[in-house]
Amino acid sequence: MNELFVYLQTPYKLPDGSVLEIGAARFRAPEVLFRPELIGEEWPGIATALNASIRKCDMDLRKVLYSNIVLSGGSTMLAGFGDRLLAEVC
Repeated sequence: MNELFVYLQTPYKLPDGSVLEIGAARFRAPEVLFRPELIGEEWPGIATALNASIRKCDMDLRKVLYSNIVLSGGSTMLAGFGDRLLAEVC
């Protein structure tokens, strides 16, 4: 249990030299992108929204669309984001 706590509490050095320790919140915050119900929101998560958008297109285009998903933006830089999205979309 102690090893898990140490892993969850990760220190980050800020540009001003101060150190900030972020715990479990660093995992919970990105999870909201996939499961917004965690914070009481009713909109679909990113994978659900992506699937729904592609399903609204002509069936002939779907394979091409799924093959050409491009990740862009700061949130896509989160560790494991691409793998998670791929696992939930396919």
